[in-house]
Amino acid sequence: MATTHLKVVVLDRWSPMFGSKARSLQEVTKAITNGDLSKTVDINVQGEMLELTTTVKQMVSCLSTLAGEATRVSLKVGTEGKIGSQSNIPNVQVLTDSVNLTAMNLTNQVHSIADVTKAIASDNFTKQITIDVRGEMLDLKEIVNDVTASLSIRRRSYKSG
Repeated sequence: MATTHLKVVVLDRWSPMFGSKARSLQEVTKAITNGDLSKTVDINVQGEMLELTTTVKQMVSCLSTLAGEATRVSLKVGTEGKIGSQSNIPNVQVLTDSVNLTAMNLTNQVHSIADVTKAIASDNFTKQITIDVRGEMLDLKEIVNDVTASLSIRRRSYKSG
């Protein structure tokens, strides 16, 4: 009976401490889920709880780095017009490769469109955009290619007329 009583006393004292620490971890993980990477875990723990706390801190740090790099590359390419910008995020190669592939694809598309529009500006209506694109870039490609073809036809009819 004394052993059972001792277990109940220990559990009663331990439960509130564990609960508050678990709630602290829960608050941080909920914040991460909601996109808030500013929260940190600051609790004094040992053992498995220390491992869990350390893992959550590392996860927040990694996600912050990822978000920062994605934002940096997006701003360089989208706002500053610095095509060719790439990301370098150690230990997160898959995401780094994906960000870099996106930046490289956009760079190639813009260069291809720029080459054709420069040719048009120089009265060269023989170039076409040939790069594979989708979505709005496909619309832009088709418009530029149609304009180039139309100008070429008009030039020929002007010369023959």
